[in-house]
Amino acid sequence: MTSPKGVAIGNLGRFRIATGGSPKGVAIGNSRRFRIATGESPKGVAIGNLGRFRIATGGSPKGVAIGNSRRFRIATGESPKGVAIGNLAEAQKVLQLEIWGDFGLQQAEAQKVLQLAIRGDFGLQQAKAQKVLQLAIRGDFGLQQAKAQKVLQLEIWGDFGLQQAEAQKVLQLEIWGDFGLQQAEAQKVLQLAIRGDFGLQQAKAQKVLQLEIWGDFGLQQAEAQKVLQLEIRGDFGLQQAKAQKVLQLEIWGNFGLQQAETQKEMHS
Repeated sequence: MTSPKGVAIGNLGRFRIATGGSPKGVAIGNSRRFRIATGESPKGVAIGNLGRFRIATGGSPKGVAIGNSRRFRIATGESPKGVAIGNLAEAQKVLQLEIWGDFGLQQAEAQKVLQLAIRGDFGLQQAKAQKVLQLAIRGDFGLQQAKAQKVLQLEIWGDFGLQQAEAQKVLQLEIWGDFGLQQAEAQKVLQLAIRGDFGLQQAKAQKVLQLEIWGDFGLQQAEAQKVLQLEIRGDFGLQQAKAQKVLQLEIWGNFGLQQAETQKEMHS
């Protein structure tokens, strides 16, 4: 790449994305770095007290003031333009960063909207969203290889790890406990509302995968064609849950569910 751009996020985390000719970095927090390469010149945005956000998309920088001492700079043209947004920011169209903790984000690429609302410590790697990547995280978690075609919404209030989350349209994660999510792929809507500790792997939903869990459980290979709704208030393990249209799970005790496959609707 031509020139470095650095963004420090939190204490130890780094956010790096390479999509162009030269690196662009954003420093958010104390010692973490946010790097995005989409052009030939750096653009910097300071978020927080010591952090900087830099994005290179054009010939000259454009600045947006966020908060008291924060700066947002985006280069999309020949002359600088400043926009005060307050809490949120805009990246190709809307890049909103609301960060309440230390986290590391790497290789996050959003076509239209990359929204980051993070209230805890987490690590995000290889997050790619076509239209909307919304991250609202209030706990510690790690996210890797999150790819959303249209909407990747992450609202997490606990500790969890997310890897290889791919959503075609809407990947919504609302998690209130500790869990690990790997290989979550949703065609339209993957909604995760989890209030307990659980592990989710290979969750694939065609249209709507809604997870509302209030206990500890493990979910692997959950595939729903249209609606996979999980409302669980106990400890259980769920593996290979496949629903064609509606798989609704409302569980108030401890149980283990494996290889649940429904063609149209299974309510429990």
